[in-house]
Parts: sequence; C-alpha cells; structure tokens
Amino acid sequence: MYQAYILNALKRHQAKNPLSAHMPGHKNGAIVAENLRTAWGSDIFRYDITELEGMDDLHHPSGIIAQSQKQAAEIFHAKEACYLINGSTVGLHAALLSAARGEEIFIPRHCHRSVYYGLMLAQAKPVFLPITLDPVWGIPLGVAPTDLKKAISAHPNCHNLLIVNPTYHGISWQNSDLMKIAKENNLTVIVDEAHGAHLSFHPALPPSMLSLDADLVIQSWHKTLPALTGSSCLLIGENYRGNDVNIALDILQSTSPSYLMLSALESAAIYMAEHGESDIAASLDEIALLNEEIFRLETIQALQNPHWHQDPFKLNLSSRALSGAELAQKLAAHQIYVEMSEANSVLLLLPLKITPAYREALVSALSEIDASCLTLPERTLIAPFYLPQVPPKSVSLAAALWQEKKAVPLAEAEGAISAEFLLKYPPGIPIALPGEIITAEIVELLRRDGNFAAINVLKTNT
Repeated sequence: MYQAYILNALKRHQAKNPLSAHMPGHKNGAIVAENLRTAWGSDIFRYDITELEGMDDLHHPSGIIAQSQKQAAEIFHAKEACYLINGSTVGLHAALLSAARGEEIFIPRHCHRSVYYGLMLAQAKPVFLPITLDPVWGIPLGVAPTDLKKAISAHPNCHNLLIVNPTYHGISWQNSDLMKIAKENNLTVIVDEAHGAHLSFHPALPPSMLSLDADLVIQSWHKTLPALTGSSCLLIGENYRGNDVNIALDILQSTSPSYLMLSALESAAIYMAEHGESDIAASLDEIALLNEEIFRLETIQALQNPHWHQDPFKLNLSSRALSGAELAQKLAAHQIYVEMSEANSVLLLLPLKITPAYREALVSALSEIDASCLTLPERTLIAPFYLPQVPPKSVSLAAALWQEKKAVPLAEAEGAISAEFLLKYPPGIPIALPGEIITAEIVELLRRDGNFAAINVLKTNT
C-alpha cells in the first residue's frame, strides 16, 4: 500500500484551520485577486505552504519528503529518487556538476540546450559525438556505437557519457550497445530521460536506462505523467559511486520549494505504481486501432521503422501535401494542439490513458484533413533543422557567451563565430553553439527555415 506522505501532511495541517503568520503572502488563500480565485478556486492556495513544522525540508529531508522520495525510488527501481522543482534542467545541471566537474564528458549533439549550460556550470570539457539522422525523415536517432568507440579510443581519459533516451521524437536507438561499451570502459553514464518517465511501467515500451545500469537518470515527470509543469525527478542507479548529487541539488534548487509540485510528484509516482501498467496496456490497444486508421489515409503517414524502438505515445505524422506547420494549423482548427511542428512533420504526445473518444476525435480530424489534401500536389521535402556533424570550434562556449557581439545578416554569416545558440524551440537542440564557426551548411539550414534574417556573432574572430 502506497502512502501519500506529503499530501496527507498538508491535509492534516489544513484540518487545524491554521492562522498563517508565515510565507507565502496569499495567507492560505485569504488574499487573492478575484479573477484568479474565480479561475482557480480557493482550495489550491491552502496547500501552497512553506517548510512549517512537520513539513520537512527538501534540501535536508528527514521526514515526509524523505519517506516520499524513498517510496518513489522503489516504484522506479532506483537506489534513490530526488524530487526536482526546477524541472529536468536542474537535474541535468546537478548530475553534470556531481559526476563530471572539471572533467571530459562525451556529449551527443542532439542534447537539449540545458545540457550546454550545465557543462558551463560544471566547467566540464565536452567531447562531442556526431549523431545519426533517419535517412527519410531526417530526425535524430542517436549516437552510433561505432562513433562512441572511436571517441573512447581518441579520448582515453574521458570517463563520462551523456545519453538522450528517448529522443524528443520518442526514438530509443542502440542503447543496449551503447551501455555495454560504456560499462566495459568504466564510464559514468548520465541519461537525459526527460521524455521517458513512463517507460518502466510496461514491457512493450522501450526500456528505461535505469534497467540498463545507467548511473544518473533525469526524468521530466510532468511531460508524460500526471504531474504539474516543471515537476521532475533525478533517479540514482544502484551502481552509481560518484559524488553526492544532493550537494549539487542543494546548491542549485530553489530554497522555496513548491509543496504543490512536491505533492503532485508524489501522487504521480503512486498513480503510476497503481494504474500505470493497466492504463498503458489499454492505451496500446487504442494506439493500435489509431495506427490502423492512419494507415488507411492517403496523404498522411506515421513514422514507423523496424530498426529502432519507438515510444508509441509519441506520434510523428507527415503529410505529402502539407508542411509540418500547415498540418499543425489544420489540426488546431479541429481544436487539436500538437507538441511540435517541423519542416515536414508534427509531433503529438499522446496521453498514457487514451479513451476511445480521444482516438475517434484524432481519427475524425485526420480523415477530414486527408480528404482535403487528395487533389493537392505533392510537396518537396525540406531538410529538417538538425546537423549530424559537429561544427568547428573557435572559442569555448563560456567565453563566447560573454564576449562582445554584433548582429549580421544571415547571408554574411558564413565563417563568423556564433555568439548564440542557433536553435528552434521546441525541440531546443542547437545546430551550432556559441563559439562555433558558422559553416555554409549551417547558413543553408537557417535560410531554409526562414526565421533567421540575422544572427548574433562575435565582433572579432579571435
């Protein structure tokens, strides 16, 4: 039987009808703008409290938070679980600061931009790994094991590796082979598993990297689990022997943690323990029916490939007649709002509990869009906004960020040194970092995108 330690403590406190002489300033909801009270109701404010007696301390947990995190670790098959109220960003930064401070670390180039800020904070020395793109859709698959082997041979003093699993598009690619190589070479493995908090709850899904003996795994529970936005968790693997991650979290996390977020994290873990497998099993049946309907469409297709493990809750759709942005707009006209649109496709994050009504609404909208495109000409595919190879570097990332910069027209940017992260958000994956030389290939990708009339570069190329 799982216990809602944090939520029950909040309930016990409010049952006392307490008089607030402490933070926060809304005083249990007594002082709230009426438009906000009308929108949210009053009860939510009663649970938004601070570290009172009996409420424990996220930075030094010994009571209800410690009990809740211990329970979460058991649910997710980890040695320890650390609740994050600053998103997965703070978990990645803490992992890098703990495991790779001042050291070399292998970094794949399809990392989220938060990783690069973490490298700066940790003063880590990135050894960038090229990524493999799908030859048809042009989206990142991951790092080829052969490329990791080459990097290890060239950098024998590098003892750390970061892996992204699954990718933003839901792809898990050759992770078992990567982990085998990593463990044979005694690498500490950090995993950005922001999009994979649900993976360990059903055997039909790609495996969580914790089950493959990863050391530090950071998950955004709010992305796929029933948790509040920004609620995440850092899971520590059974065999991690590095520096204490809690020291880094003590430095980086807010000293005013949200008990709304903490109780939501706890409740999400309990929900998945009690309902995750059955919800996912039922939803997989609905997804199978959904894919059958999509297969019957003439102008719209879903991303499928037998050579990698795809998270079925990430639905990538492409239209032969519409760009990704146009397909997203047509779905929005049916009140369906996608996670991301790209040059040729859209990404939908499906709920872990899919109802027949949800599936039917998607099928109805896609069928109408498909019918409207039957007479349209087939469009030419555009190279997506990803760069498989690593651009040449001129100065360090940290140095470039603080140097004097200037804006130049895109047409004049080739050969200059980037002073910013050149990326689209989402997914927040840079094709060039500050300090890297802007190549002709980068200029062409920016030109095709159409949203980069000018970019920031260093004033001097030295």
